[in-house]
Amino acid sequence: MNLLVKLVTTPAPLLTVTPDDEDVPSGGTSTLMWVRDTTGADFQFSSSSVTGLPNPPFSAPSYNPTQNTISVTDNHLGISTQGNFNYSLSVTSGGTSYPASERPVIVNR
Repeated sequence: MNLLVKLVTTPAPLLTVTPDDEDVPSGGTSTLMWVRDTTGADFQFSSSSVTGLPNPPFSAPSYNPTQNTISVTDNHLGISTQGNFNYSLSVTSGGTSYPASERPVIVNR
């Protein structure tokens, strides 16, 4: 499941995540991957941060500098891992850290 991360630096910096509410079905392991959305903006992450996702059911975030992605494994195995999980995302680009403008949520159904 890909979540698009878009950074627009003018007129005011804005980092967004689409969708901001990702539904994950029960019954297995899913990999969530945050990828650059370069539509209308071209940027590179030099680092990133995803915080607020509990382990379990989520793995620690992994940043891949070659692919410019962030990934997390969601071990959503049933009722014990259901719920809404808000998280914070920020990326560093050009030496500046940009936090997401909203608190996206992962919904384990």
